[in-house]
Amino acid sequence: KNGLEYEHLAIALRKVAEMDDASDNRQEYTGSGDSHTFVQAESSYVLSPFNLAALTSKKLQSLLQPHFPPSSESIVYELPGIDVRCRLLNELGKGLLDHHNGSALNMISKANQSAD
Repeated sequence: KNGLEYEHLAIALRKVAEMDDASDNRQEYTGSGDSHTFVQAESSYVLSPFNLAALTSKKLQSLLQPHFPPSSESIVYELPGIDVRCRLLNELGKGLLDHHNGSALNMISKANQSAD
């Protein structure tokens, strides 16, 4: 039985992001001719676009596993669809790098706060 729930994944991702935030290696950039300042994560961040673009399924599992609840012999925590999830994270990282200067905030700014 896989006892992993979405809440476990959300908590694990939050903890990984908090570890990145604790190291606070972000840098602010102002684009040439652009009045917007955006934050770009350093490649040392686990969840930086650089690292998301190169993430492997094995690496994703190893990043999240320590943050899952302690398991017993009857419960095994394997992330369902890890290959698909990893591919989507790769696409996210590549898209941020290719189209938004590696910045999620820049992507949001370009969207003019529209979800369309």
